[in-house]
This record gives sequence, structure tokens and C-alpha cells, in this order.
Amino acid sequence: MYTYIIVDDEILTRKGTIKKLEPLKEQIICAGEAENGEEALKLIEQVMPNILITDMYMPTMDGCDLLKRVREVYPDIHIIVISGYKDFLYAKTAIEANVINYILKPFGREEIQSAILRAVELLDNSKSNEIKLASLKDEEQKTKFYYDLNMIQSVILGYNSTNFELTSEKLKIIEKMHRSVLLTIHSTKVFDNSKLCDYALTIGHGDLSIFIPHPNNKFIGFLLLFFPIPLPQKLDTYLKDICKGIIELLRDNTVCLSIGISSPKENLIQLNEAFAETVQALNQRRYNEKDCFYFCTKEDSSEKPVIWENEDLFLFRVEASEKEEVGTLLEDLFEVFQNKEECTLLEAKFYCADLCQKTKSLYSQYNDTLKGQENSQSVQRIFSVIFHFDELKEYLIRFFTNISLSMKINSVYAIDDVTEKMKIYIERNYRKDVSIEFVSSLFYLNRSYCSHLFKKKTGVNFADYLTRIRIERACYLLKETDQIIYQISKAVGYNNIKYFFRVFKKVTGKTPEQYRTMNKVRSTD
Repeated sequence: MYTYIIVDDEILTRKGTIKKLEPLKEQIICAGEAENGEEALKLIEQVMPNILITDMYMPTMDGCDLLKRVREVYPDIHIIVISGYKDFLYAKTAIEANVINYILKPFGREEIQSAILRAVELLDNSKSNEIKLASLKDEEQKTKFYYDLNMIQSVILGYNSTNFELTSEKLKIIEKMHRSVLLTIHSTKVFDNSKLCDYALTIGHGDLSIFIPHPNNKFIGFLLLFFPIPLPQKLDTYLKDICKGIIELLRDNTVCLSIGISSPKENLIQLNEAFAETVQALNQRRYNEKDCFYFCTKEDSSEKPVIWENEDLFLFRVEASEKEEVGTLLEDLFEVFQNKEECTLLEAKFYCADLCQKTKSLYSQYNDTLKGQENSQSVQRIFSVIFHFDELKEYLIRFFTNISLSMKINSVYAIDDVTEKMKIYIERNYRKDVSIEFVSSLFYLNRSYCSHLFKKKTGVNFADYLTRIRIERACYLLKETDQIIYQISKAVGYNNIKYFFRVFKKVTGKTPEQYRTMNKVRSTD
């Protein structure tokens, strides 16, 4: 609905014009009347009409002065002039004021209605253009906003480490006046992003929060919260309440949630640092914890490493490509994590990363076609977005199963002779604490039978064969390297150097120093 005012010093003209326009009341209504230009300006300021209908010849301030003032101050008002004078000056002034119609008195209903309908059409077009322009501006800002979100996302994940300029007006203003805190939210199933946006609005943080999905992991999302400077005194308490609210919002008996909270950051380029803090925070999770949140803390160097007594057995089962046994032993490993007092996800990741590396060392000893399916960096990248023990287990089952299957055909243990398998294991693992009990268990044999079989096939007992392999390797290291004897002792499986000396002299008839000296003299002759 549009409005108009009519300005004329003759009341009959004003009332008559209003009556002529009554049939158009669904489109336009009269917002007021004025007798002269001064009254008209005051009325315009009060009601801000869309259309001005004015006479030209009036007392106090005539139409010429009124049109000039209106054009200067209210350029969007459409003007229709009605006048009883065919004066050139009035016509010239009307033209300069860009009036849409100039009607001579007396005028009929059709003339004034036609002029008003023309004004309404122009207003509709102008409004449409304004809407289109506003829409274009909105779309432009949306595009800029999503561009900014992509840039922020790339900074969080470390894809971009250089300074960048925000393009959307909203984020420009927010960044300038606020500090940011990053929440990394992890769920064991895909959660509804819109719920987080709605939640931010309900707590009054809607305009100062941004939800950013992880581009490659549908179980992780980032909630970036902005806080005014200076920061609130009870920021930690406020953040705790937000996290509790998020957990309550997304709570589900079939899902487990965890949230990592960064420290406040001065600028957006620090968000990768903030993400690292949230990862460190999430790694504080304990095995049986559910729906929890953590603040970033200083690294705790006092954490005790995981010790798994079945590690050597596990590595053998992987190399021997025994898929079912590999899965069973992984279940055993996660029982160790569960039963270890206060075992954190970080401790479990450290141990599993080391186990992956040891497995790949075995893997790389085979031919080139089997090398390097996954390097250590890729494992670390995967671990950096795993925040639940079940997810860690699922990944490890896939990882070790794939490596085990890849070694099946080419495995050194893919032979039928058990004694040869035992010899191979000794030659590949003499550095470890190898015993006849352990080796017999690898091949599902009774210890006594295994010992008898080995002696029968090789002519020497198991312990003597192991000693021979170790001393042969020690001799090589004494001749070919400058390692100190203590290092060589450990390298061949003897942690007690005195015992190493006794065994070495018993086998070779010389001490390690004598052996090294004699072989160096020979090499210089």
C-alpha cells in the first residue's frame, strides 16, 4: 500500500482530488493535506509519503520552492503537479523537478487517476529493483560469507597458514571486535548440523558463532565462538555450560559425544593452533567415558607407556598372515587399554602408532611391490581425527588385516617345514627375548616336541642355535662397525654385558675386544 499527500490552498480542490482517487484505495491512500509549501514540508517529514500532489500557485511557499526542496531532501518521492496556470516558469520548474505528470485545472477523474496509476507503476518498478538489488547484495554477502568459511576451514586444518582478509561484512566486524574459541565436536555417528546453529541462537550466541563442518569427516564439526574484548571473567564456566547444552541437545543412546575446547585466540590465523589444542584436549578421553568435554592443558610427560605382553606374538601373526588370530589379539590389546588405570586415548594412539610402524618395518622387508601402502605420516593424519577407542580399533583391524593379506603369498613363513619356520623366526628376531616356549607357541606345538624336532632336524638344540646366530651377528658388528661393545651386546639380544662377554668368549675363544683388535689388524695387512 502506497500513500500520498495533497498540497493546495483551496480546500475544495483538495477534497475533490481525494474523492476522485477513492476508487484506487486498495493501492493508495491519502496520508494528509497541506495548504502551502511550508506545511507540506512538515507533513512530508512526519508521514514520508510515496507521492506528492501539489498546486504551483500558493501563499507563503509556492510550488516552485516546494519542488526544489523536495528534490534536494526527498528525491525518492514521485511528484504530480496540478495547476490552473499555463505559466512557462511553472512548467519549466516542474520539468527540472522531474515530475511524472503536469495536470491543468480543472481536471477530471480519469486524468488524476491515470497520473496516480503511473506513479504507482513507477513505485512498483522501483520497489522491485530495490528488492532485486537487495537480493543481489544478500547473495553477494552470502557468497563472501561461504568463501570466508572455506578459508577459515582451511586454516583450522592447516591447509593455509598465511594471513588472509575476510570478505563478508559480518565476519569483518566480528573479527575486529572479538576473540575466538574453537570447539571441536566429535560424534560416533553423523549429527544434525542445524541443531547446533539453532542451539547457538537459543543461548543468545547466534550472531557470534559459526558452525563449520569437517570437509572429509562427517563425524567431526567445528563450532567457532566469538567473545568481546575484554573476555568475560567466567569464560570457562560459560564454555562448560555451552558444552553441556550441546551434549544434551545431541544426546542419543546410540551415540557418544566428546568436545575439545581451545584457549582464546586473538586472530583467525591462529585457528590451526586452536585445532591442535582441541585435538590434545580430546585425546584426554578415558576408555569408558561417554559424552564428555575437555579443555586443552599442558602435555603431561608423566603418562606411563602401554606394555602389551603379546606384542611379539601379534607381529608374528601379522607377518604370517593369520587374519583371525590378528583380530583376536587386537581385542586383547583393547582389553589392556580398558584395564589400564586411567589409560588415555593419547596413550593408546602412541602405542598403536608404534605398533603400526613396527608392522610396516616387517612389511618393507619384502619385495618392492609390497612396500609403503601407508607411510607414518598418513597414519598420524588418520589418528589426528580419531577420538574414540572403538574408531581406533576399527581402523587398526582394517590396517593390519590389509598388511597381513598383502604378505600372505610372499611371507617367509609360507612354507610347510616347521623347523625352517623356527630358524627363520630366530634369524629375524634374535635381538628379542626369544625362548623355546614362545617359539613353540607361535607354531601351535608342544614345547618338548618342538625342542626334540628342532634338535633332530638341525643337529643342535634351540638355545645353542640362537646363541650361534647372535654371536655371528656380534662378530660382524665388531669387524664392520665402530659401535661400542655395550651397544653391540644389546643389538644382538644381550642386555647383560657381562653375560655377553662370557658367551662370546665361550663360542669364539676370545673376548670381544680381542676379536675386534685381531680383525682390524688383519684388515690393515
